[in-house]
This record gives sequence, C-alpha cells and structure tokens, in this order.
Amino acid sequence: MQPIRRVLGPTRWVLLSPDGLLNLVPFSALLDEDGRYLVERYAFTYLPSGRDLLRLRATAPQREGAVVIAAPDYDYLLAPAGPRAQGSRSSSEELAPAHFTPLAAAADEGQAVSQELAGARLLLGRTATESAVKALRGPQVLHIVTHGFFASGQEPPEPPPAFPAIVSSRLRGMPGFHLYVENPLLRSGLAFAGANRKTTGDDNGILTAMEASQLDLNGTKLVVLAACETGVGETESGDGVYGLRRAFLMSGAETQILSLWNADDASTRELMHGYYTRLKAGGGRSESMRQAQLAMLATPERAHPHYWASFIVSGNGAALDGRPVEPSFAKVHPGARGCRCEVGPQPPAGIAGASAAALLAVASLARRRRRRGSRCAGARRR
Repeated sequence: MQPIRRVLGPTRWVLLSPDGLLNLVPFSALLDEDGRYLVERYAFTYLPSGRDLLRLRATAPQREGAVVIAAPDYDYLLAPAGPRAQGSRSSSEELAPAHFTPLAAAADEGQAVSQELAGARLLLGRTATESAVKALRGPQVLHIVTHGFFASGQEPPEPPPAFPAIVSSRLRGMPGFHLYVENPLLRSGLAFAGANRKTTGDDNGILTAMEASQLDLNGTKLVVLAACETGVGETESGDGVYGLRRAFLMSGAETQILSLWNADDASTRELMHGYYTRLKAGGGRSESMRQAQLAMLATPERAHPHYWASFIVSGNGAALDGRPVEPSFAKVHPGARGCRCEVGPQPPAGIAGASAAALLAVASLARRRRRRGSRCAGARRR
C-alpha cells in the first residue's frame, strides 16, 4: 500500500473494483511494508465494476424475512418436472461436477445461522431445493450452505441448434455459418436437493449463475454463499467477475458474501457466528466481516489467512438498515518512531517477511488444497 498511501490519505474504507485476476485476490490478507495484514489498517469492500458505485444509492424494501438454505439432500429424487426449454440446461449439466457428497456440519451451520436471524425460515435436506430458491421474493437475508462449483478450463459442450443461453448470430455474407459465443454464467453454479440424480427439467438441483441472475432478489440486503469458490468466475477486464458474484448482483441483492477458496468447516462456522453477532448489533455488512476476521487473526490457531481471508464482501457495506458504518481502529501510544499505529496482532513467524508477490498466490494455492475439513472436498468431477 505504500505507493498509494499518500493518495488515500486518512481514508481507511476502500471500495475495490479490481481488474482481471485481481478480482480473485484477498486484499485483506496482503502484507504492508511493516509486515502487517492490510485487514488491520483498512476495510475493503469489493465492487464488480466502477459503475456499480451508482447501485449503492439504489435501495428497495425487503419483501420477506430471512431465509437459510443448508445441507441439501443431493440424492433425493425430485418429483417429475415439466419439460424444460429446449437446450436450456445441457451445458451447465455437463460442466457441473459428477457427484456431490453431503457437507459435514452443514445442517448444524444452517440451524445456528437461523437462530442468529430472528424469524428466519430454515430449509434443510429435501426442502433445500432449486425451486425453493427460485420462489423467493426479496428476503432480507439469504444464507446458503451447499456445494458451489466453477468449471475452469473445461471445454464447453457443443451447443444444440436452439440454445437460448448461447448467443447465436448468422454472419452477413456467409450463408450457413453460425457463430456461437458461450455465456460464462453457465460455468458457475450451486447444488441443491436432487443434484446427483441428473434429472431433466428446469428444477434439477443445479442452479447456474445464469439462473441465479434471474432470481427476484430486489429488496434483499444480503446474500451469503457459504460454499467453496462462489466468488470466482471468468474474469473480464474492466467488468469484474462473471460468476455467482455477478449473478446475484444482477438479481437485485445489495450485498454478497462469497468465498475465494475451499473453506474449512470449523473456521467458517466461527467466522459466520462472529459476523452475524456483529451484524445484529448494528454493524455494517462490510465492517462486521472485518471485525470477525480480526477476532480470528488474534487467535493463534486461526491466524493464518487460510482460515479467515477466504470470504469477501461485495456490494453495499452499510448496515442492514442502510446506515453507513465506518471501520473502527484501536490506537496505541507512540512507538519508537513516534507514530501512533493501530493495534493488531502480528503475522505468524515466517509470514512477516514474505513478499507481496508471494501472498498474491494465497487464493490460488488455497483453492487447490483438498484437506480434511474442507467443505467442498465432496464435489467430484467427472
């Protein structure tokens, strides 16, 4: 941050609209020139693009109470659905993982979050369906605990003749030639009840980012996707990430909390408990996350960024009632160099000397780790 510190001046709340792959970097976990994590000195809120600043002023009243959807029964045989639109799902079905296994402690997390949110409606197991998500109409808070996926580097299947999610255009002067352009929103999605059955129809248990973008979440203050890699997607210069992050913004949700890599179950539960406790007390949607992360950073066994830095806040960082909540920083007495610096735990030994370039790889490396306790280790690809 040293090169831009003079530009920022006293500003501590930074709205980030990163370009390209920088969308996948957890800025809170980067180190400054003093070897301290940036989360200790700055509050970061992500925006898909600069023009999304205009959305921060556009608010709408909620139309439902909070809804928590967790621990879907992926093997549940759904009732036969009506015929789907021709070709509307074949691409996403082929790009999704072949099998989803139950998430450890997902039901417990859903129960805990529903107790944090007064009057929340809880959907578990067989009731955690794609159709239930599509039926929502502007809940105040939507918290989803399930498998997320992003099909990176896979060749999309050959599109059928009439594929509404694929842009097809006949080039003038070239009879018989069609140009197909894949929609990147088909590469990301969430798994719900019945996802392992691979049934046909519009409600087959796989909610793609394309479908999520068409949800009616106008009035929804917060969407929390407590799954793996929900914040990633195809990166587009100048226009953020085309994935679930972009999709839920398009659906009308004011704020999204998403993950950049596979989250550890225990640390995720701890982080979410700390987050909702602060949010209920009137904290900001962005600052509550920062304070929950700082609390984990102060715990030696959770101090590594792998445990607390995977979740990012995108969109409106104000409190649920719209009040702006400035980040707070504790002060200490002047140090040896005469400066008054903010209080914060020091990085673990061995981390303080790492270069910023090395920390840019944290998200990429952590996404690839398949370790015990990772909530997304059960999403198996073909």
